[in-house]
Amino acid sequence: MRSLLNESTSKVPILFTVSGGGVDPSTELQRLSKQMGLDHGQFVSLALGKGSEKVSYRDFSESANCKCMLIGRVQSAMAALQNAIRRGQWLVLLNCHLVPNLPALVWCYLDQSAPHADFRLWITTDKTAILPPILLHHALKGFLFSFLPIHVHLQLFHADSIFMK
Repeated sequence: MRSLLNESTSKVPILFTVSGGGVDPSTELQRLSKQMGLDHGQFVSLALGKGSEKVSYRDFSESANCKCMLIGRVQSAMAALQNAIRRGQWLVLLNCHLVPNLPALVWCYLDQSAPHADFRLWITTDKTAILPPILLHHALKGFLFSFLPIHVHLQLFHADSIFMK
């Protein structure tokens, strides 16, 4: 992670493709931020998974609930991005594949901004995510693998292959 950090700039995000469940680089990134001399408030991590956003619901239909949650996640992520760019924070957006349009919005905003020199953007996404080509072109890329026993990987692979049929 340190080598990716050394190559990065405030305008070049770092994109991690995650293979397997339970892989979260937040702890390692927070440790790295401390080693680099950042204060605790300079590290922001935002999980975009189900249940990570508290949204007040009224009497919406099931599809409206889903749309409301996605809008809430996008708004939270964009607000965190704006603050981090302005304050020079490190922002970690976890599970971007769960909010399909978010990577494109994040890239557009970052591309049009003049971020603080200390700002860094770290993004994690699933290996199956479809990401905007421009983000893939400009981002530094890394891969995170879970070190689960082989039988667990085989079960996950088998479940994926059944799901894809």
